[in-house]
Amino acid sequence: MVNFVNFEKVDDKLLDTKVYRVYSLDKFLISLNEKALYLIKPKLWDDPFEGFFLDQAFWVSDRGTKIHWIPDIDKERFYAQCWTLRNESDFLWRLYAPKKDGIMVRTTIRKLFNYLNEFPDNRYYIGKVEYLSKQEIRKKFSEIQKTQGLENLIIDSLLIKRTEYREENELRIICFSPDSSIPGEGPKGLYFPLAFDSYDKLLFEEIIIDPRSNRMAFESTKRIIEALGYKGIILRSFLYDKPDFLIQIQ
Repeated sequence: MVNFVNFEKVDDKLLDTKVYRVYSLDKFLISLNEKALYLIKPKLWDDPFEGFFLDQAFWVSDRGTKIHWIPDIDKERFYAQCWTLRNESDFLWRLYAPKKDGIMVRTTIRKLFNYLNEFPDNRYYIGKVEYLSKQEIRKKFSEIQKTQGLENLIIDSLLIKRTEYREENELRIICFSPDSSIPGEGPKGLYFPLAFDSYDKLLFEEIIIDPRSNRMAFESTKRIIEALGYKGIILRSFLYDKPDFLIQIQ
């Protein structure tokens, strides 16, 4: 079952919204070669404010002042992957592909929704990240209610980033596995099978190669991706290409 979080309205316009994800070339080729979508455990994210609730001590008012922690077995059952609602930007290429070998994939929220529904053993969330100041985050989690439920509180915390990261404009897919041992699970995350050999089945409907790559590198990367079975559209970003328009002085 897939749930939507932090969207004002879920309609066709939202479902058909394009979303993007930037990989470094090596990570993308691993995903392509293994024909898998890889969701990682939030505890592996770099920003200490992301998923902080998983490691946060708390106390429940009707149980005195005893400190509680989320059990380790529950922490290990959450997996996530980050996407963005931004088409492309200098910021995204430099952030996610510092070696100038980025691969941006494009899909839609509808395709993510339909894809996740193919794996009914888990609970899924598609959520828009909320950007808050440190003070706003502290206030939000100082006023939580028991009726919200632990799973909902964790999901909420996984969809929060500080305002300094607002430029990322993220959307995330989150998986909660009620079973502690599930197919596709690895030490750092969870694999979901992907089909690349039929255009109708593609989750990644378009691939855009790093604008900092030259034409030769683009053609070489394109051939490698095609050799691994990808049947979709492969383009090169023109973000950094020199302008070729004619300047006329009157």
